[in-house]
Amino acid sequence: MSRQTVTAAVAAGCFISTAAILMFVPVPYVMYSPGNAYDIFALDAEKRPTVSVSGVPTYPVSGELRMTTVSVTRSDANLTLPEVVFGQLSPSHDVLPRENVYPEGKSAEQVQSEERQMMDTSQQEAIVAALREAGQPVEEIPVVASVVTDGPSDGILMPGDFVLEVDGEPVQATSDIPEHVQQREPGDEITLKVLGADTDEPEEVTVPVEIGPEGTPRIGIGVELGYQYDAEVNFGVREGIGGPSAGLVFALGIYEQVTPGDLVAGRDIAGTGTIDVDGRVGPIGGIREKIHGAEKAGAEVFLVPAENCRDVVGLRTDAELVRVDDLAGAVDALDGDGPMPRCG
Repeated sequence: MSRQTVTAAVAAGCFISTAAILMFVPVPYVMYSPGNAYDIFALDAEKRPTVSVSGVPTYPVSGELRMTTVSVTRSDANLTLPEVVFGQLSPSHDVLPRENVYPEGKSAEQVQSEERQMMDTSQQEAIVAALREAGQPVEEIPVVASVVTDGPSDGILMPGDFVLEVDGEPVQATSDIPEHVQQREPGDEITLKVLGADTDEPEEVTVPVEIGPEGTPRIGIGVELGYQYDAEVNFGVREGIGGPSAGLVFALGIYEQVTPGDLVAGRDIAGTGTIDVDGRVGPIGGIREKIHGAEKAGAEVFLVPAENCRDVVGLRTDAELVRVDDLAGAVDALDGDGPMPRCG
Protein backbone atom coordinates (compact mmCIF):
# COMPACT_ATOMS: atom_id res chain seq x y z
CA MET A 1 0.00 0.00 0.00
CA SER A 2 1.44 3.35 -1.02
CA ARG A 3 2.08 6.20 1.38
CA GLN A 4 -0.59 8.29 -0.34
CA THR A 5 -3.16 5.51 0.14
CA VAL A 6 -2.31 5.16 3.85
CA THR A 7 -2.56 8.95 4.32
CA ALA A 8 -5.92 9.05 2.55
CA ALA A 9 -7.23 6.15 4.65
CA VAL A 10 -6.11 7.78 7.88
CA ALA A 11 -7.65 11.10 6.85
CA ALA A 12 -10.90 9.39 5.94
CA GLY A 13 -10.94 7.56 9.26
CA CYS A 14 -10.35 10.80 11.17
CA PHE A 15 -13.12 12.51 9.22
CA ILE A 16 -15.58 9.70 9.89
CA SER A 17 -14.67 9.64 13.59
CA THR A 18 -15.05 13.39 13.91
CA ALA A 19 -18.38 13.32 12.06
CA ALA A 20 -19.61 10.52 14.34
CA ILE A 21 -18.63 12.51 17.42
CA LEU A 22 -20.40 15.61 16.13
CA MET A 23 -23.48 13.53 15.36
CA PHE A 24 -23.90 12.24 18.90
CA VAL A 25 -22.13 14.57 21.33
CA PRO A 26 -24.74 16.73 23.15
CA VAL A 27 -24.67 20.49 22.63
CA PRO A 28 -25.95 23.14 25.10
CA TYR A 29 -29.16 24.09 23.34
CA VAL A 30 -32.88 23.37 23.65
CA MET A 31 -35.50 23.29 20.91
CA TYR A 32 -38.92 24.93 20.78
CA SER A 33 -41.47 22.94 18.75
CA PRO A 34 -45.18 23.51 18.09
CA GLY A 35 -47.26 22.41 21.08
CA ASN A 36 -50.93 21.65 21.56
CA ALA A 37 -53.65 24.28 21.36
CA TYR A 38 -56.28 23.62 24.04
CA ASP A 39 -59.85 24.87 23.72
CA ILE A 40 -60.64 26.43 27.11
CA PHE A 41 -64.38 26.03 26.42
CA ALA A 42 -64.07 22.25 25.91
CA LEU A 43 -65.85 20.26 28.62
CA ASP A 44 -63.99 17.85 30.90
CA ALA A 45 -65.31 14.63 32.45
CA GLU A 46 -67.31 16.70 34.94
CA LYS A 47 -68.93 18.71 32.11
CA ARG A 48 -67.00 21.85 33.04
CA PRO A 49 -64.87 23.94 30.67
CA THR A 50 -61.18 24.48 31.37
CA VAL A 51 -62.06 27.99 32.52
CA SER A 52 -65.42 28.09 34.29
CA VAL A 53 -67.16 30.98 36.03
CA SER A 54 -69.78 30.94 38.78
CA GLY A 55 -71.12 33.34 41.39
CA VAL A 56 -72.29 35.88 38.79
CA PRO A 57 -74.67 35.64 35.80
CA THR A 58 -73.06 33.77 32.90
CA TYR A 59 -74.02 33.30 29.27
CA PRO A 60 -73.64 30.52 26.66
CA VAL A 61 -70.53 30.43 24.47
CA SER A 62 -69.98 29.10 20.98
CA GLY A 63 -66.91 28.12 19.00
CA GLU A 64 -63.40 27.41 20.25
CA LEU A 65 -61.02 29.67 22.15
CA ARG A 66 -57.56 28.11 22.35
CA MET A 67 -54.67 28.62 24.72
CA THR A 68 -51.46 27.73 22.90
CA THR A 69 -48.34 25.99 24.13
CA VAL A 70 -44.80 25.25 23.06
CA SER A 71 -43.07 21.88 23.33
CA VAL A 72 -39.60 22.39 24.86
CA THR A 73 -36.69 19.96 25.15
CA ARG A 74 -36.82 18.44 28.65
CA SER A 75 -34.28 19.59 31.20
CA ASP A 76 -32.89 16.04 31.45
CA ALA A 77 -32.59 15.59 27.66
CA ASN A 78 -29.94 16.82 25.23
CA LEU A 79 -29.79 17.92 21.61
CA THR A 80 -27.18 16.83 19.09
CA LEU A 81 -25.62 19.10 16.48
CA PRO A 82 -27.79 17.76 13.60
CA GLU A 83 -30.91 18.44 15.69
CA VAL A 84 -29.75 22.00 16.34
CA VAL A 85 -29.13 22.55 12.63
CA PHE A 86 -32.59 21.17 11.83
CA GLY A 87 -34.16 23.48 14.41
CA GLN A 88 -32.36 26.51 12.98
CA LEU A 89 -33.52 25.75 9.44
CA SER A 90 -37.10 24.74 10.21
CA PRO A 91 -39.70 27.54 10.07
CA SER A 92 -41.78 25.81 12.74
CA HIS A 93 -38.96 25.25 15.26
CA ASP A 94 -36.51 27.41 17.15
CA VAL A 95 -33.29 26.78 19.05
CA LEU A 96 -32.17 28.67 22.17
CA PRO A 97 -29.09 28.45 24.41
CA ARG A 98 -29.81 26.04 27.22
CA GLU A 99 -29.10 28.57 29.98
CA ASN A 100 -31.87 30.82 28.62
CA VAL A 101 -34.46 28.17 29.45
CA TYR A 102 -32.84 26.19 32.27
CA PRO A 103 -30.64 28.61 34.27
CA GLU A 104 -27.54 27.05 35.74
CA GLY A 105 -27.99 26.17 39.40
CA LYS A 106 -31.75 25.64 39.14
CA SER A 107 -33.23 22.17 39.20
CA ALA A 108 -35.99 21.07 36.84
CA GLU A 109 -38.34 21.09 39.83
CA GLN A 110 -37.48 24.72 40.62
CA VAL A 111 -38.06 25.78 37.01
CA GLN A 112 -41.41 23.97 36.93
CA SER A 113 -42.42 25.52 40.26
CA GLU A 114 -41.62 29.01 38.98
CA GLU A 115 -43.55 28.34 35.76
CA ARG A 116 -46.55 27.19 37.79
CA GLN A 117 -46.35 30.27 40.01
CA MET A 118 -46.26 32.52 36.95
CA MET A 119 -49.38 30.81 35.61
CA ASP A 120 -51.17 31.22 38.95
CA THR A 121 -50.35 34.93 38.95
CA SER A 122 -51.43 35.22 35.31
CA GLN A 123 -54.77 33.59 36.11
CA GLN A 124 -55.50 36.02 38.94
CA GLU A 125 -54.58 39.01 36.79
CA ALA A 126 -56.73 37.67 33.95
CA ILE A 127 -59.73 37.47 36.29
CA VAL A 128 -59.37 41.09 37.39
CA ALA A 129 -58.76 42.37 33.85
CA ALA A 130 -61.74 40.45 32.44
CA LEU A 131 -64.18 41.50 35.17
CA ARG A 132 -63.14 45.14 34.86
CA GLU A 133 -63.56 45.03 31.08
CA ALA A 134 -66.99 43.46 31.58
CA GLY A 135 -68.06 46.18 34.02
CA GLN A 136 -68.14 43.84 37.01
CA PRO A 137 -67.31 45.39 40.42
CA VAL A 138 -63.73 44.76 41.55
CA GLU A 139 -62.55 46.17 44.89
CA GLU A 140 -58.87 46.77 45.65
CA ILE A 141 -57.90 45.65 49.16
CA PRO A 142 -54.42 45.09 50.69
CA VAL A 143 -53.80 41.39 51.16
CA VAL A 144 -51.24 39.33 53.07
CA ALA A 145 -48.85 37.98 50.44
CA SER A 146 -46.39 36.16 52.72
CA VAL A 147 -45.85 35.34 56.39
CA VAL A 148 -42.36 35.03 57.93
CA THR A 149 -41.86 31.58 59.44
CA ASP A 150 -41.57 31.82 63.26
CA GLY A 151 -42.33 35.55 62.97
CA PRO A 152 -44.95 37.42 65.04
CA SER A 153 -47.76 36.70 62.57
CA ASP A 154 -46.94 33.02 62.02
CA GLY A 155 -50.03 30.99 62.93
CA ILE A 156 -52.14 34.15 63.22
CA LEU A 157 -52.29 35.43 59.64
CA MET A 158 -52.29 33.49 56.39
CA PRO A 159 -51.36 34.44 52.82
CA GLY A 160 -54.59 35.54 51.13
CA ASP A 161 -56.02 37.30 54.19
CA PHE A 162 -57.48 40.71 53.30
CA VAL A 163 -56.47 43.43 55.77
CA LEU A 164 -59.42 45.77 56.34
CA GLU A 165 -58.35 47.77 59.41
CA VAL A 166 -55.31 48.46 61.60
CA ASP A 167 -56.16 49.38 65.21
CA GLY A 168 -59.62 50.43 64.11
CA GLU A 169 -58.46 52.59 61.21
CA PRO A 170 -59.53 51.58 57.67
CA VAL A 171 -56.67 50.45 55.43
CA GLN A 172 -56.63 52.39 52.16
CA ALA A 173 -53.30 51.33 50.64
CA THR A 174 -50.63 48.66 51.10
CA SER A 175 -48.29 51.29 52.59
CA ASP A 176 -50.72 51.97 55.46
CA ILE A 177 -49.77 48.76 57.27
CA PRO A 178 -45.95 49.09 57.40
CA GLU A 179 -46.26 52.80 58.13
CA HIS A 180 -48.48 51.98 61.12
CA VAL A 181 -46.07 49.29 62.35
CA GLN A 182 -43.08 51.64 62.14
CA GLN A 183 -44.70 53.91 64.71
CA ARG A 184 -44.79 51.17 67.35
CA GLU A 185 -42.26 49.81 69.83
CA PRO A 186 -41.10 46.20 70.34
CA GLY A 187 -43.55 44.44 72.62
CA ASP A 188 -46.51 46.55 71.47
CA GLU A 189 -49.49 44.78 69.96
CA ILE A 190 -51.38 45.68 66.82
CA THR A 191 -54.99 44.73 66.18
CA LEU A 192 -55.89 43.89 62.59
CA LYS A 193 -59.33 43.27 61.15
CA VAL A 194 -58.90 40.65 58.46
CA LEU A 195 -61.09 38.70 56.08
CA GLY A 196 -59.78 35.22 55.45
CA ALA A 197 -59.69 33.79 51.94
CA ASP A 198 -62.15 31.04 52.91
CA THR A 199 -64.44 33.00 55.25
CA ASP A 200 -67.35 35.40 54.80
CA GLU A 201 -67.06 37.33 58.08
CA PRO A 202 -64.06 39.48 59.09
CA GLU A 203 -62.38 38.89 62.44
CA GLU A 204 -60.00 40.82 64.66
CA VAL A 205 -56.57 39.37 65.48
CA THR A 206 -53.78 40.73 67.68
CA VAL A 207 -50.16 40.55 66.53
CA PRO A 208 -47.07 41.49 68.62
CA VAL A 209 -44.44 43.85 67.23
CA GLU A 210 -40.77 42.81 67.16
CA ILE A 211 -37.52 44.21 65.81
CA GLY A 212 -36.57 42.60 62.50
CA PRO A 213 -33.12 41.82 61.07
CA GLU A 214 -32.97 45.32 59.59
CA GLY A 215 -33.38 46.85 63.04
CA THR A 216 -36.89 48.19 62.41
CA PRO A 217 -40.27 47.19 63.90
CA ARG A 218 -42.16 44.49 62.03
CA ILE A 219 -45.00 42.00 62.38
CA GLY A 220 -43.51 39.54 59.88
CA ILE A 221 -45.77 39.81 56.86
CA GLY A 222 -45.47 40.93 53.25
CA VAL A 223 -48.41 42.92 51.87
CA GLU A 224 -49.50 43.54 48.30
CA LEU A 225 -52.60 44.83 46.57
CA GLY A 226 -55.36 42.26 46.37
CA TYR A 227 -58.74 42.21 44.67
CA GLN A 228 -62.20 41.20 45.84
CA TYR A 229 -65.07 40.34 43.49
CA ASP A 230 -68.20 38.21 43.36
CA ALA A 231 -67.18 35.88 40.55
CA GLU A 232 -65.63 32.51 41.27
CA VAL A 233 -63.34 31.28 38.51
CA ASN A 234 -61.99 27.76 38.26
CA PHE A 235 -59.02 26.87 36.05
CA GLY A 236 -58.71 23.23 35.05
CA VAL A 237 -55.40 23.58 33.20
CA ARG A 238 -53.58 20.34 32.49
CA GLU A 239 -50.66 19.33 34.68
CA GLY A 240 -47.28 20.37 33.30
CA ILE A 241 -48.46 23.56 31.60
CA GLY A 242 -47.03 26.73 33.14
CA GLY A 243 -45.89 30.28 32.48
CA PRO A 244 -47.81 33.54 32.04
CA SER A 245 -48.48 33.44 28.30
CA ALA A 246 -52.12 32.26 28.47
CA GLY A 247 -53.22 35.39 30.32
CA LEU A 248 -54.92 37.02 27.33
CA VAL A 249 -56.86 33.89 26.39
CA PHE A 250 -57.92 33.30 30.01
CA ALA A 251 -59.19 36.89 30.24
CA LEU A 252 -61.13 36.57 26.97
CA GLY A 253 -62.65 33.28 28.13
CA ILE A 254 -63.87 34.85 31.38
CA TYR A 255 -65.13 37.98 29.61
CA GLU A 256 -67.03 35.87 27.06
CA GLN A 257 -68.83 33.97 29.83
CA VAL A 258 -69.87 36.98 31.93
CA THR A 259 -71.12 39.18 29.07
CA PRO A 260 -74.29 38.59 27.01
CA GLY A 261 -72.68 39.10 23.59
CA ASP A 262 -71.18 36.39 21.41
CA LEU A 263 -67.54 37.36 21.03
CA VAL A 264 -66.14 34.11 19.60
CA ALA A 265 -69.31 33.64 17.53
CA GLY A 266 -68.69 30.06 16.47
CA ARG A 267 -65.19 30.71 15.20
CA ASP A 268 -61.98 28.84 16.07
CA ILE A 269 -59.79 31.45 17.72
CA ALA A 270 -56.37 31.00 19.31
CA GLY A 271 -53.95 33.42 20.89
CA THR A 272 -51.23 34.13 23.38
CA GLY A 273 -49.88 36.97 25.48
CA THR A 274 -49.34 37.96 29.10
CA ILE A 275 -51.86 40.26 30.75
CA ASP A 276 -51.90 42.56 33.76
CA VAL A 277 -54.81 43.73 35.91
CA ASP A 278 -55.25 46.79 33.71
CA GLY A 279 -55.68 44.61 30.63
CA ARG A 280 -52.34 45.40 28.99
CA VAL A 281 -51.06 42.53 26.82
CA GLY A 282 -47.36 41.68 26.85
CA PRO A 283 -45.05 39.69 24.51
CA ILE A 284 -44.14 36.02 24.91
CA GLY A 285 -41.62 33.54 23.52
CA GLY A 286 -42.20 30.82 20.94
CA ILE A 287 -44.76 32.81 18.96
CA ARG A 288 -44.08 31.06 15.64
CA GLU A 289 -44.32 27.62 17.21
CA LYS A 290 -47.61 28.57 18.87
CA ILE A 291 -49.08 29.78 15.60
CA HIS A 292 -48.10 26.55 13.83
CA GLY A 293 -49.62 24.48 16.66
CA ALA A 294 -52.84 26.50 16.61
CA GLU A 295 -53.15 26.28 12.83
CA LYS A 296 -52.70 22.52 13.01
CA ALA A 297 -55.54 22.38 15.56
CA GLY A 298 -57.83 24.29 13.18
CA ALA A 299 -57.58 27.90 14.39
CA GLU A 300 -58.63 30.47 11.79
CA VAL A 301 -57.72 33.56 13.86
CA PHE A 302 -54.62 34.02 16.04
CA LEU A 303 -54.29 36.92 18.50
CA VAL A 304 -50.69 38.19 18.53
CA PRO A 305 -49.30 40.56 21.20
CA ALA A 306 -48.36 43.81 19.44
CA GLU A 307 -44.70 43.50 20.48
CA ASN A 308 -44.53 40.04 18.88
CA CYS A 309 -45.70 41.23 15.46
CA ARG A 310 -42.09 41.80 14.40
CA ASP A 311 -41.39 38.13 15.17
CA VAL A 312 -43.93 36.84 12.64
CA VAL A 313 -42.80 38.89 9.64
CA GLY A 314 -42.58 36.52 6.67
CA LEU A 315 -44.32 33.66 8.48
CA ARG A 316 -46.44 31.58 6.13
CA THR A 317 -49.79 30.72 7.69
CA ASP A 318 -53.44 30.54 6.71
CA ALA A 319 -54.52 31.88 10.11
CA GLU A 320 -55.42 35.56 10.32
CA LEU A 321 -52.83 37.21 12.58
CA VAL A 322 -54.54 39.91 14.65
CA ARG A 323 -52.49 42.53 16.46
CA VAL A 324 -53.48 43.03 20.12
CA ASP A 325 -52.28 45.78 22.47
CA ASP A 326 -54.72 45.20 25.31
CA LEU A 327 -57.83 43.28 26.31
CA ALA A 328 -60.17 46.06 25.18
CA GLY A 329 -58.54 46.01 21.76
CA ALA A 330 -58.91 42.24 21.52
CA VAL A 331 -62.61 42.51 22.39
CA ASP A 332 -63.14 45.27 19.82
CA ALA A 333 -61.28 43.32 17.13
CA LEU A 334 -63.33 40.16 17.64
CA ASP A 335 -66.65 41.94 18.18
CA GLY A 336 -66.40 44.56 15.44
CA ASP A 337 -67.88 44.46 11.98
CA GLY A 338 -64.85 45.93 10.22
CA PRO A 339 -61.48 44.38 9.40
CA MET A 340 -59.40 43.26 12.36
CA PRO A 341 -56.03 44.96 12.97
CA ARG A 342 -53.32 42.77 11.47
CA CYS A 343 -49.66 42.30 12.25
CA GLY A 344 -47.48 43.99 9.67
